[in-house]
Amino acid sequence: MAAYLDSLRALAGHAERLLSLAQGGQWEALAEESSRHQLLFEAFAQTSPPALDAAERAEAKSLLAATLDRHAALSGHAGPWLADVGRLLETLSNPAAR
Repeated sequence: MAAYLDSLRALAGHAERLLSLAQGGQWEALAEESSRHQLLFEAFAQTSPPALDAAERAEAKSLLAATLDRHAALSGHAGPWLADVGRLLETLSNPAAR
């Protein structure tokens, strides 16, 4: 049980860190840090959900909801930046578009 909740806690905490980086416009640090998220998710995916008591289920539900909310907020911050990068890359790859 501890490994399962610990993995959820790590994912939620990391999602908060990613969101904080996006809110601060720290895109390079966000890109570097995002690779760690995949490792945390893979570790979580390898844990078997144990039988949880009511308090543990509530915590797991809260952690999952917080993680999803943070990722949605992260998309809101990163989306405009990614669009700008896309336009820049298009300009670089298509000189006629300049």
